[in-house]
Amino acid sequence: MITSSRVCEIAEVPSTTLADWVAKGFVIPAVPGGVGRGKSHRFTVTQAVGVAVAVALSKSERGCSTEHAARVVEAFGKMTESELAARFCRGATHFLFVGRSGHVAMDGPYYPDQPVAHSVASDLVDVEAIYDRVKASAAAV
Repeated sequence: MITSSRVCEIAEVPSTTLADWVAKGFVIPAVPGGVGRGKSHRFTVTQAVGVAVAVALSKSERGCSTEHAARVVEAFGKMTESELAARFCRGATHFLFVGRSGHVAMDGPYYPDQPVAHSVASDLVDVEAIYDRVKASAAAV
């Protein structure tokens, strides 16, 4: 499990943002924390990945509403690490969208020699790189 403060470090988001998302019910920690030191919310690895992806989307050129960010975190939170790893093995490393069914759609990266509009390419979030950061941070504890 990963603490709120670690999730914020990984996602490069202020702790107040994550706390606000949790307070509003947009993000539901796997293990809710309490008041006081050492009683932080705890998140699964896939939830931490989802938070980091949502933050990256919100910082992108197109932006991302809080409601959409919540859907992204929820969708990643429903995945297991082995499901995510299987996608990476198939070359699906970049986030595309959350489908109507609530599942994450991913695809391979787009390369400069492929005709992809700049605005689309700049919105692609490298989920595998985020997952690697989450795992490295979790291992450092």
